[in-house]
Amino acid sequence: MGRKSVCFLMLFVSVFLVCSCVENTSAPPPPPETQAPHKPVNILRVGMSPNYPPIMFLQNGKFAGVEADFARLLPRELNRPVKIIGYPWNQLFSALVAGEIDVIMSGVTITKPRQMRMAFTIPYLETGLMTAFRLKDMDKYQSVQNILRSNVAVGVVGNTTGEAFVRQHFRYASRIVVLKNAMEAAWQLKGRNIDLFVHDAPSVMWLVSENESELTGLWKPLDRESLAWGVRRGDDELLNALNAVMRKWKKDGTVDRILNKWLPFGS
Repeated sequence: MGRKSVCFLMLFVSVFLVCSCVENTSAPPPPPETQAPHKPVNILRVGMSPNYPPIMFLQNGKFAGVEADFARLLPRELNRPVKIIGYPWNQLFSALVAGEIDVIMSGVTITKPRQMRMAFTIPYLETGLMTAFRLKDMDKYQSVQNILRSNVAVGVVGNTTGEAFVRQHFRYASRIVVLKNAMEAAWQLKGRNIDLFVHDAPSVMWLVSENESELTGLWKPLDRESLAWGVRRGDDELLNALNAVMRKWKKDGTVDRILNKWLPFGS
């Protein structure tokens, strides 16, 4: 190959490379930050302790009761999916404060100490504490005063308003027995390990209805209580949204319909 040919070849290669470089830089791929970001699903995490029939319990392995029905209607009202997460009762409030859940829907009574840890929605039920006992002992407990002055063993569910009330007002009780849940009270009463059981009215009525051949109750409240949903303090946006839902449900009859479904004996 002659010198002229070599020079011509080198010139051709140089021109080709320059053209190739210009062509490759004409349409660079878009940088990652220009691509549309993936929007996360805004799931509402609902904490429940399924130990309080008919307000909240497990039925055939699924959440059931008043609060479960409420929770399953929330997605259409808030336009966001809902995930129900089960917790033991004594861990429920801490889970809310820690940010593991967004709202507690588990038959929570509004109290001043609890208001220090969470904000409450508009109540959905006005109720109170009631007392269950053996049917054979019905003549002993004809009034609230008879019950408060009884020198007997009284059962309560731990860390509830029922326990707090009994420790404060049952001054003559021979002993106070702390139970894990309301369902345990039936066999404790039947086995004579306790003589009275104090808990929220809906739970006491449910307990007696399932054991009416052996148990009964005094259908007069020991106090007055309001049940509501608990929200983390400072989460005003969620609190306002849930209050709007509750106002709507009270107006259109949704609250009454669900309460009458699970509490046909009256709320």
